[in-house]
Amino acid sequence: HDWQNAVVWINNPALASPKPVTMETFTSEESYDKLTTGLEKFFNGTSPKLTSTRILGPVFLRPATDPGVFQDLVMWDRLPAPAQTALNGPDIGRVSFNDDRFQKKLKEAWPF
Repeated sequence: HDWQNAVVWINNPALASPKPVTMETFTSEESYDKLTTGLEKFFNGTSPKLTSTRILGPVFLRPATDPGVFQDLVMWDRLPAPAQTALNGPDIGRVSFNDDRFQKKLKEAWPF
C-alpha cells in the first residue's frame, strides 16, 4: 500500500471562515513539501484540491487546480473497530493516520 496524505494548517479554527496558511503534501522520501503562497487556486471552498502523481518513481500527492471530485471525510473515530484494527496492524503498510503515526506525522508537517 502507498499511503499518501496532506496537512492543511489554518489561521484560526475559532473563526467562522478560517483561511489556510499552508498546505503540505507528503512525499515518498518521508518528508513534506510545503506550499505557503497562492493557496486559493488549490482549494474549492474549504476543500483542498489534490492529485496523486507518479513521475519517475513512487506515487506522491501534490496540489491540483482541476476541480476534480469530492471525497467523503471519514473521521478515524467513526471507522468500525475492525477497520481501525486492520489499519493499525503490520500488514497494511505504514498508514500515516493510524494510532502509532498520526501525531508523528503532524509534528513532521508542523511549519511554524
